[in-house]
Formats: sequence, C-alpha cells, structure tokens
Amino acid sequence: MLTAFQCLYLVTLCLGSRLASREAANQLASHGLASGVMSTTFLGLNLPKEMPYVGLALVSTLHLLFYQSFICVGSARRKAGVKYPRIYADFDEAEKSIEKMQFNCYQRAHQNTLESIPMVYLSTIVTGLKYPVFAAAACGLWTLTRFVYTNSYGSGKPERRSPAARTGYMVLFSLILTSTYVTAKASLNLLDL
Repeated sequence: MLTAFQCLYLVTLCLGSRLASREAANQLASHGLASGVMSTTFLGLNLPKEMPYVGLALVSTLHLLFYQSFICVGSARRKAGVKYPRIYADFDEAEKSIEKMQFNCYQRAHQNTLESIPMVYLSTIVTGLKYPVFAAAACGLWTLTRFVYTNSYGSGKPERRSPAARTGYMVLFSLILTSTYVTAKASLNLLDL
C-alpha cells in the first residue's frame, strides 16, 4: 500500500504523463514505490532526488485553497448573508456593509488564486525536473504570499492586497521563466543544436 507521501510523489511525477492508469500502476510496482522505496528513475525519467520537495510545495497550495474556500469565503458568506448561488454581493450592498465588502474581497482573492494555480502547478513541476529545490522554494513562497494576499484583501480594503500580490507575481514570473528555460534547453538538446 502506498503512503500518502508516495501518492503525492506519484501525482507530481505523473502529471502530464501519457500512460493509462493500469500502465502507471505497473510502472509504480516495477520502480519499488509500492514497497516504500523511493526511486530517482520513474517512467524513464531520471529525476532529482529532491523531487519530493516539489510535491510537498504543491501540497501547500491545497492548504491555501482549503483555507480560502472554506474558512475565508465560507465564513464571510455566512456573516454577510449572501445566499447561494450568488457569487458576489451587489456592489451597492457591499458599499453599505463591511461584511458584504469583505465577502466580495475574499471571494475575489480565492478566484484570483484559482486563475493562477494552473500556471503555478505546471511551472513548478517543469522547473522541478531540473531545479527541484528552487521550484519547491518558489512554490512555497508563492503560497505564503497568497495567504498574506488573502488576509490583506479580505480586510475589506482592496488596496491592502498590493504588496503581497506584487511579490507573488514576481515569484510566479520567475517560475514561468525558469520552466521556459528548462523546456527550451531540453528541446534544443533533443535537436542537437
């Protein structure tokens, strides 16, 4: 039976894989993951031994999303009295009620995170194939900035979100640039240029 950490490792490694689930399971068994042994070779890829750090950093984003969805948005929705399926309180209502403004701000912070998360995941995984410690640190820092961003924005004063947003976007941009470099270099090596 796989441990939770091994499952995380598998998810990190299999993203983007073209293998069917049965074939992936066979690969797991052949690489010792089912017996609790971590391997630096998986699906024909030689992975850095620090690759599990990347998985750990990616899991930190799950905690962020849980915090934003259930703790921030959910509790702000109840306090503001905004009923489902409304996504936001009306602007006029939010201008008159701090609770409704806070709900709108928390909701926007959460949606903004959902807009960015695919870029974070892809760039972290690709960067991690060559620079796993940097990828893990950058993803972890991005997650930390999103916690600060969420709390600053959720104050009901949207202008407070700016410093954390700037830092988070700089980190994301560094991941995007590094993943572009990693893929470009790998592509050029394949072409023998």
